[in-house]
Amino acid sequence: MRITFAMLARPPANITQAPFTACHAGEMLGCAFATWVPLLPQASSDVAILLDCSKPSGAQGTLPVSYTTMVPAAIHSRCLWGGVCDRYNNDTRYSLTCARGTIALLDWLNEAFSGTEFVVKVDTDALLLPAQVDSYVRSLASAVALDPKQVVIYAGNALRTYEYRRCEGVRVRGRSYCSSAGKPCGKLVCLRSTVQWQHLEASINPLRVPDLHEMRVSRFWRADSPSASGPKSPHAARAAFMLESLSAANRSKSAVGYGHGGTYVLSRAAVVAMASKQCVRRVSSIQCYGWSSKEPGACEHSPQHEDAAVGLCAHLLGGVHQLTERCFVRYLKEWPICKARLLALHPIKNGSVYLREWQHHRRAAGFTK
Repeated sequence: MRITFAMLARPPANITQAPFTACHAGEMLGCAFATWVPLLPQASSDVAILLDCSKPSGAQGTLPVSYTTMVPAAIHSRCLWGGVCDRYNNDTRYSLTCARGTIALLDWLNEAFSGTEFVVKVDTDALLLPAQVDSYVRSLASAVALDPKQVVIYAGNALRTYEYRRCEGVRVRGRSYCSSAGKPCGKLVCLRSTVQWQHLEASINPLRVPDLHEMRVSRFWRADSPSASGPKSPHAARAAFMLESLSAANRSKSAVGYGHGGTYVLSRAAVVAMASKQCVRRVSSIQCYGWSSKEPGACEHSPQHEDAAVGLCAHLLGGVHQLTERCFVRYLKEWPICKARLLALHPIKNGSVYLREWQHHRRAAGFTK
């Protein structure tokens, strides 16, 4: 099985610095190359990095030699001129959106990585444990038992993210969202009750296989006790999962969640469908009144935020969704829930903290180097 690890990143500011030095200086891409990227197996891994090239400079399109010399996996980089992120409202911190970069990244993955079965999308400020993630993806593929090149598979952690609902007449977080389809109730409108969403839902046909509408996968793997000779291996876990098939009617009524953007997993079929149907672009263009007076383009949570747009697209496309993997941890304080089963930790904005946490979690997983 081939896995592509995909990132949006700013090019290194100092191309003469080694990754470890760059990490201490606050270059988060340097942190990734100083820690987990060199541990990716050559035979089954690619790294795709879409660089945020905000100015036309030839040096921005390539990574420093010091980054790639000691990495066995194939490294691919490409520039997106004009940057991967935008601000749609300069007055609020909620307004940063990287939908533009995510759209370009999905297009590139669709065009150039036809041999991959799964894509792991990783933010540069996410600490990732490659052996554990590799085992997780293989366990996911085994548990689902469906061809990742034919079926949409989407996995991540929806903890502490927003839900999108058809919420006529219901109350969410103590506030009434809307009284009837598409009509505002106070300052709030549900995205999935807007006319734009209904048109999009009618025009994007889910990818179907016989007897599969949408399946949500709950807990399906757990780490066995570590052997005396090596690290704990989630891949050796016994499969313990439950699949719930949802009818088309229930799909339209159920809440739609999404995996937070630090780390999530897409099958090849999900990448192809999202790119070919321009799904992220279409979802992120939906406008409705916001829950915040400072965020006029937002809904429950703006679909212009790339992780939300990807999750909404996965819902539209159907398939298998596993959004309960809490070991894609959000926030440092929450990692103890996983202990040695940690897959990824996001966000870590400080290079020194990143390197310290890397050493700690490597040792916790049973690795001595």
